[in-house]
Amino acid sequence: FMPLFSITGIMSLTADRDAYALSLGVELLPDGRIDTSSIVITPSLIRITYRLTYDDVDDMLEEGVGYSEEWQLGALLAAATKRRAHRVSKGSAEGFVPNPIPQASVKIVPDDDAPDGVAVSINLEVSHNAGNNQT
Repeated sequence: FMPLFSITGIMSLTADRDAYALSLGVELLPDGRIDTSSIVITPSLIRITYRLTYDDVDDMLEEGVGYSEEWQLGALLAAATKRRAHRVSKGSAEGFVPNPIPQASVKIVPDDDAPDGVAVSINLEVSHNAGNNQT
């Protein structure tokens, strides 16, 4: 849980501004396990130079850009795929969760035409492939 002032202020991921973060580093073993002696958590200062959505990253991987100009994306996908396979082999519920995972939101919004002045807005979308990229 992060206090609201942290995620909207000093730790906010606003573009072109320095932000404080906690960086996590681990070494993955060939079978996808984490080398527990390699775990490092350190405070860091980051700057977001441009924003990518999950769909942007999926497109970049599909087009090959994620393995050349933006090679870090391909490297992260390879590590995530290896780690996910390890977790699933150990019985993780991830193996049972459909991919992509639907995202839903339900909101109460003002509606002058409604008898009580409000309406319910329901939005259901699939925003990304939950790390199960098929490229």
